[in-house]
Amino acid sequence: MGGIATLFQSLFIAIRCLTIVPVPGGNSANDRAIARSRLWYPLVGLAIGALLASASLTLRRSMDAALVAAAITAGLWTIVTGALHLDGLADCCDGWFARGSRERRLEIMRDPHAGTFGVAAIVLCLLLKTAALAALDVHTIIETVVAATVAGRSAILVVAPLAPYARPQGTGKVVIDASSWLDCVWALTCMAIFGAVSDWRFAAALIVLVFLVGAVIAGFCRWRLGGITGDCLGAACEITETIVLIVGVAAGSSEG
Repeated sequence: MGGIATLFQSLFIAIRCLTIVPVPGGNSANDRAIARSRLWYPLVGLAIGALLASASLTLRRSMDAALVAAAITAGLWTIVTGALHLDGLADCCDGWFARGSRERRLEIMRDPHAGTFGVAAIVLCLLLKTAALAALDVHTIIETVVAATVAGRSAILVVAPLAPYARPQGTGKVVIDASSWLDCVWALTCMAIFGAVSDWRFAAALIVLVFLVGAVIAGFCRWRLGGITGDCLGAACEITETIVLIVGVAAGSSEG
């Protein structure tokens, strides 16, 4: 029973970290449990994707305005995830593109107020997601949206072991310190299993995309910040999701 309880505890922690869904066992988690919960991220991404894809498909079929349906879906996407990863993307862009030393950039990222780069990043991300959702063929919405949410959370597991934590302490340190190359293997395996359900070429494309995006973001963070933070993991999720949606649109256009 203890093993099952531990399993559910880590799942609930992952749900609480990645969504606004209320789950039991709220604030009593220790560092070890928080670190262990990271292995559930792709599965939580699957659940998020299933919810959003169902909503998107329902909206598209119930109204003629694809752009309005897409905007509502993007709004639901933001609400369900508590805008957590968007916040990380904004903080990262403010820090990444700021002038000064690495210490100065990390200090800027701690500021709770979004700067010019941060606001621009949020707007651009939401615009791209909305445009991509509107452009998706109705027959590929479920596959593409779920792929995006699973890939985004898998990217977190790819980025985390590729660079050290950039600060002595802070949000995300527990997960990043606990990560290893096995996390990359697990994340890419999840993508392979998901993609193989529909098409092996799709699975291969997802694996390559998630790994490349994760590696580029980790390398960029090393260059600009000397390592990664919790915000960098959120940025990796948002960037990966957006790219997968765009790729889904491009793939649909080429088949058409």
